[in-house]
Amino acid sequence: MPKGGAQEYKLKLRVVRIEIEKGKYECLITNLGPEFTMEERWNEEVGFRTLKYTVGMLDFHSRKRKYIHQEIYARLILHLRQASQMFDCF
Repeated sequence: MPKGGAQEYKLKLRVVRIEIEKGKYECLITNLGPEFTMEERWNEEVGFRTLKYTVGMLDFHSRKRKYIHQEIYARLILHLRQASQMFDCF
């Protein structure tokens, strides 16, 4: 993105309406096409939820981009290390 200005681009989104209970609906916005099954979309969402909440990707201590990247890498390494211990991989 150029400094001091915004760059515009087109983004195609779909709204998917799902009945979660009788008479109660939830609308989801996705950029995935209709050729993707609900299961394929769900796996992606679970992965993002894990990154956001379990790994802690909602808040960062740093302000500069390179330090935010460093925090992301450190958190991912720690998460993978802990997951590997749970499954006794190492």
